[in-house]
Amino acid sequence: MPNLSASQLLFKSLVSQYPAIAKLFDFSTLKYDPKAVAEYFDYASSGETVMARFFLAVWSGRDSHSFDFVEAAQVLDGGNMLVIINWLKNPFWP
Repeated sequence: MPNLSASQLLFKSLVSQYPAIAKLFDFSTLKYDPKAVAEYFDYASSGETVMARFFLAVWSGRDSHSFDFVEAAQVLDGGNMLVIINWLKNPFWP
């Protein structure tokens, strides 16, 4: 496993709170599996999908999976919203 940067370690710690989403990321190669992401979107709840899209956007530094703040506000509970709010207050990219 490569030495992870501080922001990569922070991301890993944050996403590890969501074990099903964390499995989408391979920290030994610093990549995610697009096929696993597509399969996850097939069965994940709306809230899980929103959080996965958020983490994918943070990971890649771009919005390639259509993360939507309005949708997030509609479907996420306070704890999940707090994860996003805290990231917005202090953004980082792994």
